[in-house]
Amino acid sequence: MQMGLREGHCCGFILGLASGKFQQGGKNLNEYLHAIRGLLKWMREKDRIPACPLKTVKKVDGRGKEKRVRRALSFEEMQSLLDVCGPRKAVTWLRVYRPASR
Repeated sequence: MQMGLREGHCCGFILGLASGKFQQGGKNLNEYLHAIRGLLKWMREKDRIPACPLKTVKKVDGRGKEKRVRRALSFEEMQSLLDVCGPRKAVTWLRVYRPASR
């Protein structure tokens, strides 16, 4: 039994992304575009669609538009994390934290 992709659902999702309905950042939109293009490429290879309709869609330029400023954990925050995570996970967190604190 073959299952077909309902055109209305796919088009509605893509139009929603394009219109800003989902309030996503540029990085997320580019990841969605990449995933949808992969699906459409597969569909084209299997002769389920005549051509990829998103071939000409450009990626969103998200440079300089980060929504939050990232920072390293303070010593006190790291100590609190190590206190609650247990000894096995503490080793992993220390490996991650040490290079970032240099």
